[in-house]
Amino acid sequence: EADNGMEAVRLTRSKGPYHFILMDNQMPVMTGTAATAAIRQDEAAAVRAGHPSTVIMGCTGDPPTSEDRREFEAAGLDECVDKDSAGLERIIERLRLL
Repeated sequence: EADNGMEAVRLTRSKGPYHFILMDNQMPVMTGTAATAAIRQDEAAAVRAGHPSTVIMGCTGDPPTSEDRREFEAAGLDECVDKDSAGLERIIERLRLL
């Protein structure tokens, strides 16, 4: 469990790779957008070599039309869900696929 985006990146570098990361966009120190982009950059060479990428699922309270959410999704999320019961259900569904 990471308390901020920088810690999430540090954990993926020191203890990764992970199969699944649930990323919040609104975190202290480093946003989920910046953390996701850093994780994707770190794993790029391994992915090019044929290794699977980490599934990164974002969760946010930002509306689908917001610039923050679009940037979060563009940073490399596999999927982004709302912070509501439907979002929680989708997270559970995604975890069952692993």
